[in-house]
Amino acid sequence: MDSEVLDEERVWSLFRGATWWLPLSDAFFFQGPLPTDDQAMIATLGGLRKELEKLNQLAWQADEDTILGWADTEGYPVDGAIGPGGQYSKADIPEHTEYNTESLAKFAFSMFWRAMRFAEEQQVPILLDF
Repeated sequence: MDSEVLDEERVWSLFRGATWWLPLSDAFFFQGPLPTDDQAMIATLGGLRKELEKLNQLAWQADEDTILGWADTEGYPVDGAIGPGGQYSKADIPEHTEYNTESLAKFAFSMFWRAMRFAEEQQVPILLDF
C-alpha cells in the first residue's frame, strides 16, 4: 500500500483491528488463523511504519527523536517518584481528575513507534495482548 492508497481508502491495519504485525517490509494485511485456531487481523511492519509516518505527518510533523521522547514527557500526570534504592513514593497530590487527550495520544504513539522500531531491528513480530 502506498500513501495515496492509505489516504483514499482509509484502510489501515491500525483501524481494522490488527493485533499482529509481521516483520515484512511490504505493506499489506489479511485475516488469518492463529496457532490457537482463533482468527486475527495480521499486518506487516512495512505497512505499520507507513501508517505511523502518515499519522505523524497529519497530527504533529515531529522528528523521530521527539517521538521517542514522548514516552518520557507525555501521558498521565506523574503521581510519584522512584527514590534511592528503587523505592517508589507517592507524591502528595490529589487524585488525577483531568487528562490531556493529546498528551495521552503522544505517549501511546511513542510506545507504538518504539515497538515498531524494536520489531524492525530485531526482526520479530508485534503482538498486541489485551
